[in-house]
Amino acid sequence: VTRPFPHPLYLSDGRDDEDRPVLWARIDNGKTEGKKIYLASLHLPTLRGEEQNPPVRDLSSRQIEILEVTLGLSHSAVRNIDELGSKLRVYFLKHIISQTKRIEEYWQDENGCVFILAGDFNFRHNQTTDEETVLKTRGFIPAKTQGFTRPGNRLIDNIWVKGATAVEWRVEGEDCPIEE
Repeated sequence: VTRPFPHPLYLSDGRDDEDRPVLWARIDNGKTEGKKIYLASLHLPTLRGEEQNPPVRDLSSRQIEILEVTLGLSHSAVRNIDELGSKLRVYFLKHIISQTKRIEEYWQDENGCVFILAGDFNFRHNQTTDEETVLKTRGFIPAKTQGFTRPGNRLIDNIWVKGATAVEWRVEGEDCPIEE
């Protein structure tokens, strides 16, 4: 990518303190019909204690730092660690979406850009979550809305696409169309 991004290409605060890389690549196999295709491989953060739903009073000192410093929120802004984790993922999704906007503005091309976000999103798809709302309102569609990628019937690994029509995906030898 030829222009600098407004935010580092690393997400931090995963499981409270792991760096999670976001790797951008431009795909050009000579068959893209003039479209610029960008792939972001990502791993959105989760926090210690998520899915156990502990109350906000049980936040660790690192989670308090995430709440106050990274997100600039007060304790009254979240009820539990799950909400804090969701707000952190939305924070990073907004930065990634900002990056897609800068790429689109740079190219200003009638052929347009295609963005593929693939990886571990760490939120339940096909439910009304803030993360899913942010993606859908910015024009992204999920490649998969049913099934699961994790024990407990959670679909958290996925591919979200913007700027392309539905295409066929091959999964274990079966045709699986993107659902619109």
